Amino acid sequence: MNIFRILKIGIMTIRVRRYKYNEDDMIACSRLTRNTYKAFCFDYENKEASIRYMDMYDTDKDIDFTRKIMNMSKIFFVACDGGQIVGLVRGGIDRIRGLYVDKDRQGEGIGRKLVEVFEKEVMKHGAKVIKIRASLYSVNFYKKRGYKKSTGLRLMGGSIVQPMKKVIG
Repeated sequence: MNIFRILKIGIMTIRVRRYKYNEDDMIACSRLTRNTYKAFCFDYENKEASIRYMDMYDTDKDIDFTRKIMNMSKIFFVACDGGQIVGLVRGGIDRIRGLYVDKDRQGEGIGRKLVEVFEKEVMKHGAKVIKIRASLYSVNFYKKRGYKKSTGLRLMGGSIVQPMKKVIG
């Protein structure tokens, strides 16, 4: 079943749909991940760790590995403006593994809508808590959505993250 959620922003209409697990969506989402990470996290992280992270989503370097990373997500939604993917959220039954919104579309409500859709989907699977390892850039975004810090800062693969969680059920 394909889910479409619509977010009206002024005269724009953003559609949220399931990720299609095909080449086009994979390439668009990996590009969005790299570009957004580079714009907001790269300069604040360990350079080697940042390069390693970005390489995981570089389809020119290893498209099969990127496909494997993307296909690991059991729950995956994209936000589209026309035919262009401008945001994504992906993860498992109880964990957000990635939330990215195009750097030029920040503040439009796209990330908020993606998180709402993700939360509704995990509740259907019986999850009571959603966890995330939030980048330092995104901590305030998640706080506004009811997520709370669950521990102190952690070093994960050379990157500093803030573990957070939200009770949803």
